[in-house]
Amino acid sequence: MSRGRELAAVPATAPLEPVGPRVERMRCLVDLDVLGEEWDAGRQLLAPRPGGRLTRVPPCQVAGCRNVRHGAKLLCHTHLRAFDRCGLPDVETWLASGPGASARQRWVSEGTCAVGDDAGGGCPRPGAGGRGLCRAHDVAWAAQHRAGKDLAGFLASATPLPGFGGCVAASCYLLAAHAETRLCEIHYRVWRDDGSPAGQRFPGWAAGVRQPANGRVLSLRGLPELVRLELLYAVGCRVQAQVRTGTGNMRGYVDRLRSAGVASVLDYDLRCLDADGNHDYGRFARFTADRVRLAYGDAGAERGKDTWDLRVFGRSGHLDFTPIRQDWLREVARAWAGAALVRVRSKSELQHRVQSVAVLSQVLASGPGGGADPAALGRADAERFLLRVRSTKASTGQPYSPRRAAGIVEDVAFVIRRAATLDYSRPWVRPSPSAAATGAPGWPGMSRAKRCRLTSSPHSTPS
Repeated sequence: MSRGRELAAVPATAPLEPVGPRVERMRCLVDLDVLGEEWDAGRQLLAPRPGGRLTRVPPCQVAGCRNVRHGAKLLCHTHLRAFDRCGLPDVETWLASGPGASARQRWVSEGTCAVGDDAGGGCPRPGAGGRGLCRAHDVAWAAQHRAGKDLAGFLASATPLPGFGGCVAASCYLLAAHAETRLCEIHYRVWRDDGSPAGQRFPGWAAGVRQPANGRVLSLRGLPELVRLELLYAVGCRVQAQVRTGTGNMRGYVDRLRSAGVASVLDYDLRCLDADGNHDYGRFARFTADRVRLAYGDAGAERGKDTWDLRVFGRSGHLDFTPIRQDWLREVARAWAGAALVRVRSKSELQHRVQSVAVLSQVLASGPGGGADPAALGRADAERFLLRVRSTKASTGQPYSPRRAAGIVEDVAFVIRRAATLDYSRPWVRPSPSAAATGAPGWPGMSRAKRCRLTSSPHSTPS
């Protein structure tokens, strides 16, 4: 087998994968109507258009130009430079003079060769440059041009050549320009720069090579279905949040996901992006991982964690139980918070009361046994908390005010009183049996008046 057939015979795409629960979940969450015509599902390409939902930037004012405006200007970057060279006083005058559209991209063009035949067919090979000729016809035209033939005469006499199909690089959406490798011009150059891997090394190279750097298109080809759906979900979240998302914000991250061969965006270590110094796709990567992790979030599993992401419960922010040192007391606080989520509207109320329980935890930790065994605690420990709550320092380093100290005591009493009445047979209420049976020793038999009296002065003594 020749080297060209050996390279072309190796498939660059991965085999079909079994559908898992995450794929099913993402299929339900992804709303392709949000992206509209900017997502080409057949070719798996995102094509942000000027003034669309992704770019959120108006198009260049030059007729036929497909670029977005440069900053607050009326023109794209290319036409802005052309205007600066023209010497006219204003953009409106220059636009009235009829400037042409941007020049055709030399190697990222998806157009075919300009050579046609009498039957209306054309050469299927990719065309590039200002003349729009494929490589073979461009070489033939150069030879005839040196002989004195003009371009119109060449196009009239030239005949179409057979095509090579699409580029075999998994990420690529361009036509192949080379018969030997079945690669487009861009990937052929990358292949040469990478040492021309062949044989068994070629399929791995073709599966992980980066996509063409095109500001108008982002390729999600060559990715597992789950990764592609997760990326589309993140893009849809940004569109709904009205956040500008261009291809440059995503391309580097998408190429690294493809090269790493991950099965989910959550499998990729975002620390690998820190060394690049490119904050655009780093921000998009962190946003994607955060939204995908939230989409997979489970309220039951979240209640078992020491730090809750309240977005899982339809709130905002986080609820941190890690300052509560005793396991039993942390479980009581989590049980109360899990039940309070359905009836407490204010996030700050949840946070304040959990922070108040953390103050109790701090006082108990300084006593005998560190408060680890709730069965060993008694009324004296409760009174010691009431006496020391005023002297305990807040996060600012200053003691709590009398009003805040009284509020802490009331919050602790409220949480433990409520926790003692919970139905522990429910799945989201899971404190230890000792915590459920013990509660907070000393509170049930202590009146509110005595609690206020003990916290009114740091020098008070219990009666």
